[in-house]
Amino acid sequence: MTERVLLSELLSRLAHDLRAPLGLVSGALAELGGARTSGPDSAAPGGADEAQQRALRGLAARGVARIERLAERLSLAAALEGGRLTLDRAPCDAAAIARAGSERAALLENRRGVEVELLAPAPVPLSADAARLTFAIAELASNAWRHARSRVRISVGSEEGSVLIEVQDDGAGVPPATRKWLFSRLDPEAGRAAGNLGLALARDLARAHGGDVTLEESEPTRFVLRLPPGP
Repeated sequence: MTERVLLSELLSRLAHDLRAPLGLVSGALAELGGARTSGPDSAAPGGADEAQQRALRGLAARGVARIERLAERLSLAAALEGGRLTLDRAPCDAAAIARAGSERAALLENRRGVEVELLAPAPVPLSADAARLTFAIAELASNAWRHARSRVRISVGSEEGSVLIEVQDDGAGVPPATRKWLFSRLDPEAGRAAGNLGLALARDLARAHGGDVTLEESEPTRFVLRLPPGP
């Protein structure tokens, strides 16, 4: 597959990824506009219409968050490809970062019937760019949320001198043929314009911190983000 075809497919995929949240936002805003002009009783406090408006505002917020994620993905990918990525390292807590990443994923996905369990019993010191790692964990958690049947578990701990953040889901697992391009942005051999951009960026950010992200050979599906310990 030529670079021109790869670029065409990548742009097409990005356009598709952008249209979906834009449709979510525009549809929610249109419904909100209709609800506000539907009659004198439409905005009764505590009524059914107020609950509907809250749900629509939630949809709009999720659409905006997805657009912001796409913009951040593109910005990070460009910085990584151009060798311009910089990290603002500072002492931080891996447990707090995992919690923030989980909350961000919840806003992005919000699949009903999927329970998220966060196991972070104590602070785990880390020297890292908290914003970048929050993004990485949100990408791992979002991926798990999309593929889970009913449960996602995020756990934080340490092992053999490394900080570990594990993200598990109880989905069907990753097919063997998919594993080789799972962390790829471009994969001509697989005939794909992209593997999984979010997972690729999560791994690249982990490696920029001196760590890594791996998919473990286990059931259930388990991604592990390993990082050097804090000071």
